Amino acid sequence: TGLGLSIAKKIIEMQRGRISVRSIEGEGSVFTITVTYHIPTDKEIKSLQKVTQKHKLMPENMAVLLVDDEPFNLALATVIFNKHNVKNACVASAAEAMEKFSNHTYDIVFADLHMPEEDGFSFAKKLRKVFPNLPIIALTANVMHNEDGLISASGFSDILMKPYKEQDFIKMMSKWVHVQSEAGEKTTPDTIQQPLSANGELYSLEEIKLFTADDPQLTASVVQSFIESNKTSMDMLYHHLSENNITGINNTAHKMLPGYNHFKVHALVPILKRLEIAKTCDDEMGHEYMTIKTVSGKIFDALDLEIQKLEAQLLV
Repeated sequence: TGLGLSIAKKIIEMQRGRISVRSIEGEGSVFTITVTYHIPTDKEIKSLQKVTQKHKLMPENMAVLLVDDEPFNLALATVIFNKHNVKNACVASAAEAMEKFSNHTYDIVFADLHMPEEDGFSFAKKLRKVFPNLPIIALTANVMHNEDGLISASGFSDILMKPYKEQDFIKMMSKWVHVQSEAGEKTTPDTIQQPLSANGELYSLEEIKLFTADDPQLTASVVQSFIESNKTSMDMLYHHLSENNITGINNTAHKMLPGYNHFKVHALVPILKRLEIAKTCDDEMGHEYMTIKTVSGKIFDALDLEIQKLEAQLLV
């Protein structure tokens, strides 16, 4: 499409450089880039090394999501993230960003305020309902006189002004990831405490095997159905939470409860019961969703192994 070359040209020109091309039909093209750099002194090099060491204090597994409808901004952010070995997803719309959250967990989110279809204000509001403690940073070239209060009211944690420098971006990530770490508020699948069932296990197949007369094939089929059905329900629950749809939340929790009861998932049944009868949405639901998602993920993985064992019995 030529888009990559256009973005490269902009990045080079931002550094007061130039790019030229020599092309011969049938043979290929040679691109030449000329950029002038200041040769640093020993003092400047040592100062830079100190800054680099400071940035290494960021968690190695930090994951960042950035939303911006401008391709150039996405490309530039990707370059910065990759340079600092930060796991990242850069998407062009709020809808794509919400979809990412159905399968991934992020430590910090950057969102452009002014995007077509759905702007950053609306996106931040939806995200804040599901993730009360997630750092959400607004990206904007200017703050209008009527937007300052709206940015805070929408759930944004901070503002990063465009055009931003690489160090501004890194400092913002360091600031908020460190704040989350020190406060002990970071909510990821690895940090949520895993509540267990009454017998010390996340689930039990005892009741399921009674229904199937301990038939391996039938049991495997029921287990597979439970996994598939509730993965879909998890997506629906996330969607209803982001839309503040209490009726949808009630109905989805109601649908999930029988299966979780049969599998004796005592850690999640009380949460699902609360969601089933809740009259209004509240901040606690975001934490509860993350608990349901995390524990269910562990259970689904374990049940996949159970299916493999059951299928192996059929081969004997």
